[in-house]
Amino acid sequence: MTISENLSAFNNKRIVDFESEISSLDVAYRLRIDYDSEEGAFKEMLTAFCNDPKAAEAKELIIGAWFGDDMENDSSGIVDLLIRNKDKLPKLEYLFLGDITYEECEMSWINQSDVSLLLAAYPQLKHFQVRGGNQLSFGSLHHEVLETLIVETGGMDNQILEEIANATLPQLKHLELWLGDESYGWSGTVEDLKPFLSRDHFPKVTYLGLKNSEISDEIAKALNDASILDGLEILDLSMGTLGDEGAQALLANSKIAQLKSLNLSHHYISDEVSEKLSKLPCQVDLSDQEEEDEYGRYVEVGE
Repeated sequence: MTISENLSAFNNKRIVDFESEISSLDVAYRLRIDYDSEEGAFKEMLTAFCNDPKAAEAKELIIGAWFGDDMENDSSGIVDLLIRNKDKLPKLEYLFLGDITYEECEMSWINQSDVSLLLAAYPQLKHFQVRGGNQLSFGSLHHEVLETLIVETGGMDNQILEEIANATLPQLKHLELWLGDESYGWSGTVEDLKPFLSRDHFPKVTYLGLKNSEISDEIAKALNDASILDGLEILDLSMGTLGDEGAQALLANSKIAQLKSLNLSHHYISDEVSEKLSKLPCQVDLSDQEEEDEYGRYVEVGE
């Protein structure tokens, strides 16, 4: 599977593509250009958005395809422009950098950049979402307000994991990491994920997503007695390669029953073990059952 559709809603608002002016604050605006757009078109569009008088009241912004026909063009220019215009977007709380479909650019080809100064420039941000792991960096991340962090990749480098694990995010409630597989950049191990399983690192997290992973079974086993499960409401291991071994580890983990929701969609679990999971007292999503072929198992989104 690939990402075939753009986001349709953001912060419970319908998304529309920005053209020349902000006509309503009841919608969220996405900025993007076509592959045959002239050089500099995206920066002109972003500048026009920031210069609109209503931008001072905008709470949401979605950055779509910015690169035209040059997919080597990374996000650094867009990040710099957003930083320079921070005073024109004083109420921005929800930012998505990379709402890009596979027809615009495969996720594993999206070139991001260092977003640490961007997050520092917007201390009021509550939600930050980014797609694409190439060149992505969070630096020494410290943010007092951020509640949601979503990082979507087809393969996450362990440096990104280390930066997020070492971040100071005291208000974080929703942490969602698309880990991917080795063919598209995954370079971590289950040991690199141990900080995310500790309540000490993320004291307020109620949603933990370790998704789209080729080591789903190992993650499930590592969750045994993990302190992050204390107070966790939603555990999301979807889009990955979870099989009977990992599923049995979840069944043996008494803390799993305390969840409100367990998302295991896109899995390789047998019917017999799936039936046992379905009897857990929490809501369990076992949709999209896959069958392992001669080449093994696959994450839902790689390339």
